[in-house]
Amino acid sequence: EKAFKALKEGADSRAGTYLLTADGDAYGAGVEYGPAGLLDAVIAFTDGRSSSVAIRGFELEVDGEALTCLKSAPAVRGQVYAEQGALKVAWDTRSARKTSDGSPRFTRLTTGRATHKAKRVYGGTGAVWEDLDRLKLLQSGFALSTRHVGFEFTNGLALVEATDVPCDYLEVDTSNRIARLVTHNDAVFAFVPSSRGAFDAARRFAKVSGYKTSPGFKAMLGKTCIDDWSREYLNQAAALRMSKKYGLDHVLYLQHNWQRWGYDARLPEVYPPKGDIAAFDEMARTANGLGYRFGIHDNYVDYYPDAAGFSYDLICFKEDGTPLEAWYNPGPRSLSYRWLAHAIHPTLKRNQELLKKHHPTALFLDVFTASNLKDYYDRNGVFYPKSRNVVEWRKAWNESREAYGVTDAIMVSEAGSDSQIGAIDAGQCDHFTPDYLAEKSVFSEGERVPWHDTVSHGKMHLFGGGLGFRYSRAKPADQTGDNGLHGYGTDDYFCTTLIGGRTPMAPSFSRLTVNTYWMLNGICAELAGSDFLDFEFADGLHRQHASFGGGEVWINRDTKRGLWKLGGKLLPVYGFYAKTRGGKEAGVVSLDGQRAGFARKPGLFYVDARPLAGKGEVSGISSRALSADCSKPDTVAVKTQWDIAKPIAPQFVSFTHVVPLGGTDISMHGHGVKWTPEEKATVGRYEKEVVVTVPKDVPDGEYAILYGMFDPQGPRLSIRGMCDDERRVYGGVMTVSHAADGRRELAWRAGGVTGRDRELEFNVERKMLDFGGIRTDGAFRFKHPEMVLTPLPASGPIRAEIDLSKFGAAGRRMAAVEAVEPMKYADVPVWRQEGERVMLELDCAAFAYQ
Repeated sequence: EKAFKALKEGADSRAGTYLLTADGDAYGAGVEYGPAGLLDAVIAFTDGRSSSVAIRGFELEVDGEALTCLKSAPAVRGQVYAEQGALKVAWDTRSARKTSDGSPRFTRLTTGRATHKAKRVYGGTGAVWEDLDRLKLLQSGFALSTRHVGFEFTNGLALVEATDVPCDYLEVDTSNRIARLVTHNDAVFAFVPSSRGAFDAARRFAKVSGYKTSPGFKAMLGKTCIDDWSREYLNQAAALRMSKKYGLDHVLYLQHNWQRWGYDARLPEVYPPKGDIAAFDEMARTANGLGYRFGIHDNYVDYYPDAAGFSYDLICFKEDGTPLEAWYNPGPRSLSYRWLAHAIHPTLKRNQELLKKHHPTALFLDVFTASNLKDYYDRNGVFYPKSRNVVEWRKAWNESREAYGVTDAIMVSEAGSDSQIGAIDAGQCDHFTPDYLAEKSVFSEGERVPWHDTVSHGKMHLFGGGLGFRYSRAKPADQTGDNGLHGYGTDDYFCTTLIGGRTPMAPSFSRLTVNTYWMLNGICAELAGSDFLDFEFADGLHRQHASFGGGEVWINRDTKRGLWKLGGKLLPVYGFYAKTRGGKEAGVVSLDGQRAGFARKPGLFYVDARPLAGKGEVSGISSRALSADCSKPDTVAVKTQWDIAKPIAPQFVSFTHVVPLGGTDISMHGHGVKWTPEEKATVGRYEKEVVVTVPKDVPDGEYAILYGMFDPQGPRLSIRGMCDDERRVYGGVMTVSHAADGRRELAWRAGGVTGRDRELEFNVERKMLDFGGIRTDGAFRFKHPEMVLTPLPASGPIRAEIDLSKFGAAGRRMAAVEAVEPMKYADVPVWRQEGERVMLELDCAAFAYQ
């Protein structure tokens, strides 16, 4: 009663300390607490000699301010108290005499049934479910990644429930009014009520969470993570230099695939790097020389039995005395075992000392914030609670900083459970959808929300939506999802990054990576460095608004209602608008019916009219269709131009696809371009024919011709030009028709798009979009007053109109437009000025235009 009174009055109270015991082999304790039986605690407790038994309804004797029940020596202590607006209930067995197997200990701690049903449930990295029937969401960085969950009940009460240690799972069974966390071993439960919704309760919980800012947190502020999984060290060094050239000034660069025996093989034997160590060192020197933070991938959870020094004395065992399996690596077909958390430190220190010579200023330790934590035993049967993992892994972060000699080295792990906040700085936050985590049939509506962020913001960086191929998955069994709509660099991915005020993340240098930085870095830097103030659903679960000390964000995920009119802006599905107090803004909006993106800050204006640009990798090879010969009755021969600024690798061969206009399926194949080995190896400009032979039975209609080159053992060649999303260059539109006399006619015209490009909402009509001061059909960043236009990498020809009066140059005359670092076959920029407007036609075969 005193605790509840204190909670209601906003005071703190330590009034209730209960020591509870029972005779016999099975120990148990239970207490009902709360007004009208709001909460009903049930504890199962075992001494290891019998099955766990749930015992409820102890007879408690009141002695002053304490309630006690002493039939033998005290074994269980319960404390109930109020603390900064939270009701806390603590259970521990510290006074019990324990055996080596950990007995006696709690085997299950949870609340009982609620008095009302939960209308909404919040959990994990960020999922909300409405009318959730049932769910068992296990603790891990991929599922229940937070130690706090939220419920909004049918009577209007919202409640955040949390534990001080990573719990076992979230359990929901609405028909039985069950919505609760389940854990075991000693634990403290916190309950934070609110009449203003679960997010308000979560912000209140943040004040009593105990989270502290980690040593490298500030060093990560304002940076974008470039997450690299290749092993071409010199190519990556060149890619880093290109990143810097395109204005990516604030970067954390993580190199994953470098280990001595290959990715996650024979761990912990990681050093020296696989391949050329001099090239590896050049990559590291380049990253450091550019002012980037440089970190590499390591792992002290998975121990492989073929590694030197492997011993069963160093790995975990299960209760039945068998080794605890970890990850199975399908590449080398090798099974690892879970490393004893308290045994990793000598090897970790040794490896970090070896890596120190490459001057790392960051570190990625795999699995630490991804693992589903388990109790474990050593080879001698000594018991360790799962919380021991957290203690030892937190120690590992600090040891690594010490080994590197960098007090603010940035520490990053996989996924992103909140278990190590205070020691870790960031997590590669794999943020899955509600229907990935629960079957769609068991809830009515669901959506991604910034649930983790509401509590951890300002204490732990979360990177975007996690690895792009994971973020795009629809179901756990999927290897990947629709990366074009939901992976790295997509509007959906950007929405998740912004609504939580997260750190942007992208893969190695490409058009996508530059677009991510130009769109998000300035905005996210301000949001991440300020408080998370509020979150609300603007109109249903799918339209959301977040407020930060540094700005505001609105996102639209409403796939049913589509466009959201927000003031003077139209947000398409996965569109957003964000602004900061520092004068920055960014958005994905609908302009003249076309999806488009923009970002603006003092001196820089980025516009993206969504032109076709394929996968967007930087390439020294470009191609375009010039004309076609349709004089033969069954053949269309398309003349194409190729500019080769660097040799084509000899293994690449040509292909041609013919697809019904607006469709996606290949209806026929044409003859690929014929190349001699000498031509592939020689820089130059070439004209080549792409020939399509049209069978007699091809239906009348319009067909897109697409061509390119591919490696029979690998990917397609990246070609700059008018390309689709599958690295195919558009070779124009072939029309098949029949005249009145029955003769078949073939015709050709430039252009043509596939159904996939329309699905991705590229600007297939090449509309000139008005961004306010700039009209264009392209994508570029405009720096003013310097008057420098830098196209996105891999851009094709664009048109642009710039109103000088909007950029501090009213009444001025443009003297010249010059290409900066043009390619060998770049066209001369075409331009003219009419009043305040400068009209440009650029082939974008140059780094920039001054």
